[in-house]
Amino acid sequence: MKKINKNCAVFLAQASHDLRQPLQALILYLDLFDTSDLSPKQKQLWGKILKTTGSLKVLLNNILDFSKIEFGDIKVKKETFNIGDLLNNLAQEYKIIAESKKINFEYNTCNACINTDAILTERILRNLLSNAVKFTQDKIKISCQENINNVIINIKDNGVGIDKDELPNIFDEFFQGRNAYIFNNDGVGLGLAIVKKIADKLNIKINVYSTINKVTRFKIMFNRINH
Repeated sequence: MKKINKNCAVFLAQASHDLRQPLQALILYLDLFDTSDLSPKQKQLWGKILKTTGSLKVLLNNILDFSKIEFGDIKVKKETFNIGDLLNNLAQEYKIIAESKKINFEYNTCNACINTDAILTERILRNLLSNAVKFTQDKIKISCQENINNVIINIKDNGVGIDKDELPNIFDEFFQGRNAYIFNNDGVGLGLAIVKKIADKLNIKINVYSTINKVTRFKIMFNRINH
């Protein structure tokens, strides 16, 4: 069984370009499509097509990213960069997405440097922000704080929450909590597994706190670079 799993991971890692390319082409063609003359019913169907295509892109990327990590095909390139700048850019991007869904989005940033892989760090934050947008009721709050040794980012939403007995399992592959599945069942439970594997690879600590139907907060802790 282990050999079969490894062979699957190797195949997906090596075939990632061939699998992504047709989907990227489809998305490009959809972007070029003129929707100005569509009827209200056709526009509604068009919206469903775009949503389904977007979900397929996220699902495919998660499967391929997970396979790359399992196969050891993710390379770490550490550098010193300002985590506040990265967070600010992401927050501005997700604020637009949140407000389009009538979600109140608040954030503050910081001015601190860390030494790790910037691209993989961004992937962690994007996964957590996407989850917050997906599962919140109507509010997301992002904060960044510093102390002598750490830079701490909190991503908080007032969504469906996670059962206490499910918290130890949320970073497991293919795990989906009961509330999360009922609220939004278009995933396969790989997003947080990818977050955890990347975090472990970068030695980044992530804690999660949650109360059902009230709040979920992810706390991401980085080692601070002191100048």
